[in-house]
Amino acid sequence: MAINEGTCGYNMDAKTGRKLTTPGGLNEDFIKESIKSVLSEKKKKLTALNGLKETIKFVTENNPGFTKEEITKEIQEIKKLGENLTEGLCTRGKNYIAARKRAGEKSSAYLSGRGVKVCKGQIKGSDGKRKKG
Repeated sequence: MAINEGTCGYNMDAKTGRKLTTPGGLNEDFIKESIKSVLSEKKKKLTALNGLKETIKFVTENNPGFTKEEITKEIQEIKKLGENLTEGLCTRGKNYIAARKRAGEKSSAYLSGRGVKVCKGQIKGSDGKRKKG
């Protein structure tokens, strides 16, 4: 088998002996899947970052006197509550999450954590009132 040199190297695959259909024999499917995978991971990170930004904004608006340390502690508590959510939320918490999603916020542990806080009466719900009791 004679190997002919093309414009970007060789035009035959060394392993299979078949003629290459793309410059240099690039595996286009592999490249496309790799790009999709990287973009998917970036999108997940951006979604989490947007949830964090919404939570920081929410905490600072509702607690104007908090220091950075207090805000950090509050956000960590919210995230922990959202991650440990196993049972269903109360109706007010579900309504709060639904209202925030309608406003454009993506689902995240931070949003779920704030839903839990609405159920516990620690923050105001979408109706603007705190739980009594």
